[in-house]
Amino acid sequence: MFLQTSLSQLKNASSLKIITRGFLASPCLANEAPATILLKLKSDMKQAMREKQRSKLNVIKAIISDIGYAEKSTQPFSVITEDDQVAPIIYRAIKKRSESIEQYRQGGRDDLVASEKEEVEILQSYLPTPYTEEELLLQIDNAIKATSSTTVKDLGKVLKALTLDPSRAPKSLVAQLVKGRLSAQK
Repeated sequence: MFLQTSLSQLKNASSLKIITRGFLASPCLANEAPATILLKLKSDMKQAMREKQRSKLNVIKAIISDIGYAEKSTQPFSVITEDDQVAPIIYRAIKKRSESIEQYRQGGRDDLVASEKEEVEILQSYLPTPYTEEELLLQIDNAIKATSSTTVKDLGKVLKALTLDPSRAPKSLVAQLVKGRLSAQK
């Protein structure tokens, strides 16, 4: 009885971060919360363990470990559950593996290139569909018009005006496109 009332109180609570993080995860609450990247990672990790998919399991464990390190590195301690917090960690992991692919190619290690490419594909499957270039450029043009920016010096102002989902577009790509648009206006 007590457990049912406390679970119903938790369902109605304004903060479900602890629940989605996995500390109090129950089937009834997990079905009602939106599927986040972190929840998908945890469920896929269990599935990869059952199906003995070693490469997928290793990639997922590495990302969950990176998320744990990111949580501990912030002061004060914060729990990372939102997609816009998890996505940059996945983008960094993809970038590291892409750099490794180039180094392995230069070293003539095609076996390692193939395994790194497989890991990149696994990581990309957890990211939401990215913005198309046309969508990004349209948003950037609107932000440039809204801020009346004309030079590259206004880069920060335009980036603040943009309201893009960081899980769908890496900040470095957005900054590069904004810089290109501003420099083309000269």
